Amino acid sequence: MRMVYDNMRVAVKSFVGSEKHPTDALLELAGFYAFDFRFCNARRGNEKGTVEETVKVLRKEAFSVRDHFDTLEEAQAYLDKVCERMNKTGKSRATAEIARLAEEDFAAMRPCTDDFGCFQMGRDHQG
Repeated sequence: MRMVYDNMRVAVKSFVGSEKHPTDALLELAGFYAFDFRFCNARRGNEKGTVEETVKVLRKEAFSVRDHFDTLEEAQAYLDKVCERMNKTGKSRATAEIARLAEEDFAAMRPCTDDFGCFQMGRDHQG
């Protein structure tokens, strides 16, 4: 599986010419969950725009209807149901395959056997 990342600071440590170097956190995350990644190309709005438009559609579909939850788990369960419903609603031949392709991706992923924190604690929060 390959994840596409925008050129954000939490993913790109440095740019050397046209080459981008990933952060240690992204390398650890990709290693833990066993996925490949690539970065969007600079000045290619069509790459980034597709992802951002998808997030906008999902946000409108899910959270314009309901935006309060008692727990993170409740919010995640709600979002999972909305995504499942949306993925089953094929508007074209390409989108009709979304659920099947997602299942193939999930089957190819390495099972998660331990917790993984992909964050760094700030100085004020360390014990």
